[in-house]
Amino acid sequence: MTQKKKLVLRYFVNVLTILLGTFLMGLAFSVFLSPNNISPTGFSGIASLISNFAARYGVNINPSIIYLVVNAILFAIAFKSMGKEFILLSITGVLGYSLCMVVTELIKIDVGNDLLLCALYGGLLMGLGSGLVIRSGGSTGGGDTIACMLKNSNVKITTGQIIIAIDFVIIVCSCFAYGINYGMYALVTCFIMGNACDIVINGVKAARAFYIITDKGSELSEAIFKNVQRGVTELNVTGMYKHQNHQMLLCVVTRSQITALKRTIKSVDPKAFMYSVNVSEALGVGFEPLDKKTYTLKPKKNGDATKTENTNEVFVNETKTDETKQNLTEQKNNLQSGFINSNASVVNPSSKTTSENTKTEKPKRKRKNVKDNIPANDNNETK
Repeated sequence: MTQKKKLVLRYFVNVLTILLGTFLMGLAFSVFLSPNNISPTGFSGIASLISNFAARYGVNINPSIIYLVVNAILFAIAFKSMGKEFILLSITGVLGYSLCMVVTELIKIDVGNDLLLCALYGGLLMGLGSGLVIRSGGSTGGGDTIACMLKNSNVKITTGQIIIAIDFVIIVCSCFAYGINYGMYALVTCFIMGNACDIVINGVKAARAFYIITDKGSELSEAIFKNVQRGVTELNVTGMYKHQNHQMLLCVVTRSQITALKRTIKSVDPKAFMYSVNVSEALGVGFEPLDKKTYTLKPKKNGDATKTENTNEVFVNETKTDETKQNLTEQKNNLQSGFINSNASVVNPSSKTTSENTKTEKPKRKRKNVKDNIPANDNNETK
């Protein structure tokens, strides 16, 4: 399969994933959240508030239309600040989400009147859908578009700060529009949505890093190799209270291996000191392959991309054709610079030796000719 076909296939898969994510978001909006006056986060929450506010005055506007118009204005402003692929995938996300808002209204599902369950399941579906969209390289507008508008300006505002500000405004407005209870349910939806989105983007294979300070570094490392089957990194540290040297072992394990690691440490060195840190993502040998999560180096025209045996990293090895080309250019430059100037100054050392040989050979030939010709003439005269 050629590289162009791979790019087209990857783009096609990303579009399908974005459409699936927008369908889940539309289902959460039209079935669980909007009928129960629970405002979702993002621009869809703003569209829901505007639609419900206009309905009080007898003006019926579909939230999908408001959502589409607001994002269209933002896309027109931030068009120059966004990449081509991001624009196409984001437009797919916005159009798909707006369409799914309308389509999922036709689905008649009786979810009951329990606001807490609607907030939980609405936030869960909304988080899963937005996670699929973001993981595929797209967005559904809103805070991401505003961040693209502000990245070339002097205003130092991150995407996270923009999203938090928008969500805060939505929750406060929902409290005034529907009541404090509905604002609290909107906060629950925001919390569930954020966690579900992180799980989809980062995965459920979260790990934990253990830092173990011990005086039995080699023994404990061998025990971890044998019982837990995980790699260990040793660091030399110094305790500042007694100024004693110790070994600190770093070991990253999965959740299922935490108990085995603790038992191993307790059996080898009960006096060891350790603490753990949650790792949201672990890539490399023994965990998720590195080449599936990060961008690999682009190989050169004369390069061959080869994988090593122990890791999944991709390296580019240059072929010998580049070296031969460099040698040819160097030889050509040497030949051009090897000529003798008009002042008899020699530039190239190889040409210097040849010129000296020619200078020494010419007088020898003249001397031989002189010695040979004089006796020959004398003999001819005597004869």
